[in-house]
Amino acid sequence: MRKYQFLLLAALLLLFSCEKTTKVDEYAQLIDHQYTLIKVNYEQLYQNRSSLYNTMNINPRDENGVPLFVWEGEHYYHPVLIGQR
Repeated sequence: MRKYQFLLLAALLLLFSCEKTTKVDEYAQLIDHQYTLIKVNYEQLYQNRSSLYNTMNINPRDENGVPLFVWEGEHYYHPVLIGQR
């Protein structure tokens, strides 16, 4: 008898615990303004027209375009400099 009471209690707990409300979708109130993307040539970007950009000294690079670190007049591969580019 006690065994059946335990099974009945476990079944009731399972039935009533499954009656949770569904979670509200976090994107339900998302508004899509349908902006379109405009492809712009690299030369037309603002940074290429800035006088400050043209005066910056860019690190020298090897024939493959890997930036080189200058130390005491010598060029070296620097892992942090390469990783930041």
